[in-house]
Amino acid sequence: MVEQVRSAARRTPLTRERVLRAAVDVADARGVEGVTMRAVGEALGVEGMALYRHVANKDELLDGVLETVLAEVSADAAGLPARAEAGADWRAVVRARVWSARETMLRHPWAPGLLAARGTPGTSTLHWYEDLCEALFAAGFSDDLVHHALHALGSRALGFHLELFAADAPADPDAALAATQELTGSMPALARVVAAVARGPHDPATGVGGCDDRAEFEFGLDVVLDGLEARRAAGWTA
Repeated sequence: MVEQVRSAARRTPLTRERVLRAAVDVADARGVEGVTMRAVGEALGVEGMALYRHVANKDELLDGVLETVLAEVSADAAGLPARAEAGADWRAVVRARVWSARETMLRHPWAPGLLAARGTPGTSTLHWYEDLCEALFAAGFSDDLVHHALHALGSRALGFHLELFAADAPADPDAALAATQELTGSMPALARVVAAVARGPHDPATGVGGCDDRAEFEFGLDVVLDGLEARRAAGWTA
């Protein structure tokens, strides 16, 4: 059966799109570290060398992988309103688009780290931010406030945020409380925060160390959107 699948793959013409889609599938299964010419070739049922007709090198492969995921972000949000109707809250429109992007990124959890490391936005990302700018202008934002809004939202506009603290912080309440005791003498303010987390819910399925990743993302997004709305309403200028 496996050989039949490989034979069928070999008979299907190889295109750049197929190569990049296969590379995304490899990254989803093995992490971005597993994306090699050989691994992608195996997924397509061809020799790795055959890929060089469509991508010049691994750097171009990784850039193409990012562009494929970011195009997926736009495709997944295609049915959502691009701007608020007259009298409607622009924040609901932006929030819905951000949450759509987040769902896409959750399907490819390696993508945010790769995007941060390579820093290559690509055409799809520029179109995504173009739509965001248009939504803000339609809501009455000034040129200057849109500029600052892009800085404030940063990667949250694409559905992710690179956390300051490591993702492998202790999830065990006892370990968290022990860490609190170690910090109390030298860093009392930080110890209070750690203690608050330790007292919270500890469901490994929702977060790390008592933190619910979804809730923290939503909190940060709403803080930014509410702050931007306050400045828009006040006619803020730099």
